[in-house]
Amino acid sequence: MAYFLQQLINGLQLGFVYALIALGYTMVYGIVRLINFAHGDVFMVGAYVGFYALASWKLPWPLAIIAAMVGCGALGMFIERVAYRPLRSAPRISALITAMGVSLFLEYFTSLRFVFGPDYRFEPARVLSLRMGADVLLVSTGQQSARTLAAADLLAADGIDAGVLHVPSIKPVDAGAIAAAAAAVALVVTTEEHSVLGGLGGLVAEIVTAHVPRRVERIGIEDMWGESAPNAWLLDRHGLTPERVAERVRRVLEAG
Repeated sequence: MAYFLQQLINGLQLGFVYALIALGYTMVYGIVRLINFAHGDVFMVGAYVGFYALASWKLPWPLAIIAAMVGCGALGMFIERVAYRPLRSAPRISALITAMGVSLFLEYFTSLRFVFGPDYRFEPARVLSLRMGADVLLVSTGQQSARTLAAADLLAADGIDAGVLHVPSIKPVDAGAIAAAAAAVALVVTTEEHSVLGGLGGLVAEIVTAHVPRRVERIGIEDMWGESAPNAWLLDRHGLTPERVAERVRRVLEAG
C-alpha cells in the first residue's frame, strides 16, 4: 500500500508539472497562434535561477521562487520582443522555425564554442588544422571538435602540446593531409560522437597504418547497443567530454 501511495504521489507531481507546461502552451497558442517550443526551456532557465538563488545567494526558498518567476518572466518578454514580435505578420512556418531555434539556443548556448567564423565554407574532403601540437594529434569531427579544442586547452595546462585536426567529411577525405598531420606526432587520438567502428576512428586508423604507422587511440562509442539519455550524461559515459578526453590522453601518454 505504501508503495502504491508513493507512486500515486509521484504521478501527481509529474502530472502537475506537465499540466503547468501544457497550460502555458495553450495560452500562448490561443493568444498569438504560435506553438512556442521554447516554453519548457524557459521553465528550465527559471529552475536554474531558483537553484542559483538557493545555492549561491543563500536566499530563503520563498524568495528563491520569486526570483525564478521574475527570471522566467523577464526571459519570456525578451524572447517575445526580439524573436517573435518581428514575425507577427510573417508566414506561420517562420515563427515556428524561430521558436525551435530559440529552444535549441536555450538548451545548448552554454556549450557553444565558436570554432569557425562567419566566412567558413564547407568543402568536401578538406581537413582543417584548428591547433598545432608536437606531442599528440587530436582528430575530430562535427560538434565534438569544439570539445576537443577544450580538451587541448586542458592538456596544455599540464604541459602537453596537443594539436587538433577537424575532419568535416568522412568520405571524401584528404588522406594525405591526415597522414601529414599524424607524421608530426607519436600519438594520434580520434574523438567522435559515433561508434569507434566504421567511423572517423576507423578511417584515421586505416590512413595512419598505411602511410605513417604509429599508435592510434580511438575515443567514441564502443561496440554496444545504442542508448537514450541526456546528451551530457552520454558524453561523460563514452569519454567524450573535454575532461574525459584529456584524462584518456594523459593516461595513454603516461603508459608510454
